[in-house]
Formats: sequence, C-alpha cells, structure tokens
Amino acid sequence: MAVRGAPAIGCAAAFGVVLGKGSAKAHAVLRNSRPTAVNLFWALERMQRAKDLEAEAKAIYDEDLAANRATSFTRTLSSPARTGGEWNGFASIGDLWRVSPTFSLLYGARIEANAFTSAPAYNPAVEQAFGARTDHAPDTWHASPRLGFTWVRRNPGNNGALSINRIGAFNLGPTSYLRGGIGEFRNLLAPSLLSGASVASRLRNSPMPPRK
Repeated sequence: MAVRGAPAIGCAAAFGVVLGKGSAKAHAVLRNSRPTAVNLFWALERMQRAKDLEAEAKAIYDEDLAANRATSFTRTLSSPARTGGEWNGFASIGDLWRVSPTFSLLYGARIEANAFTSAPAYNPAVEQAFGARTDHAPDTWHASPRLGFTWVRRNPGNNGALSINRIGAFNLGPTSYLRGGIGEFRNLLAPSLLSGASVASRLRNSPMPPRK
C-alpha cells in the first residue's frame, strides 16, 4: 500500500495498529516503515495509550477530516506484468506511367499483414453472454492503394535539358509543375494491444481473478 501526505501516514498507522490488534510486532513494523515521519510516531504513541483501538483510529481520521487536511490512500491488490508480441510485415509495388510529356501517373499498392504471438485466455462466460471469443487475436492483412500525379505546367521542354556555361554544367528542370496524390495509410497495431485483456481475463487462474 502506498500512502502520501503526513496526515494520511498517521491515519494509516492508526488503522494498521487496529489490523495488528495492538501487538508489539505491529507497532515495530509500522515504526520501521517510515523512520522520519512525525505523524507516524505521533499516531502510534496515541494508539498505545488508547483503550479502544478502533474508536481511537476513527477519531484520528475524523480529526484530520475536520481540520480539512487531505488524506489519500492507494492500495494495489495486483500488479501483473503486461507483455505482448507481434509480427508485422509489408510489401509494396508501384509503376510510373508517363501519359504525355507534361503529365505522369505514379500508382501502386502496399500490402500489410500482422500476426500476434499470443492471445488472451478463453472465457466461455463472455462467449455465452456476448457471442464473442476472448481468445481471438486480430491477425489481419490488407492492401492499401496509392495514386499520385505530376503535371508540368510551363516550359516542359526544359525538363532534362542541360545548360553549360563558364561556371559549370547544370540540369534544367521545368519552370512550373503541380504534384498531388491520394491513398490509404494505416498505422501498425501495437504489440501491447492485447496485454490488458491477457491479464484481466476474469478467470480464476489469471493474474487478476474475478471479484467475489
């Protein structure tokens, strides 16, 4: 359990004594948890003098609440490791078609595919309720078309011409042209896409079992 803030540390120590039934071991463990926390020792000393441990712990909490001092508790019951793996691959093909001296088309396609190396565990209750299997990984392939063009607007005769002067030789391009294109572009699926579902299958043998 992670506790932040001096008042919260004192409250946590008080309730810790309650859970430890006021034993000397509980006091020792709590004292050694934060040797520099003033509120920790203040609360432990107060709990040592208390006759009703639970009532005293609640009183400490209520006093902090009445004083408008923020108290925050965070408890992590389970923190399983989330991992994932995936194969990604692609291949592309294209061609350039010069329709005229002033207009050309560039076209092609990109074929993409992925395959996950693992899948979440099968949960029959989910399939019965929603008609979907939990052990299915989205292994897919897709072809994305691409199309582009180049239009030389002025002086197409300069395209590819060679100019030679006393400075050197220079290739002359067209003085004005327009380019554009359209296509489908897709992001790769993240390898960690199924990691959350893998550790939270709600099966009893999973790192995060179902709640009772």
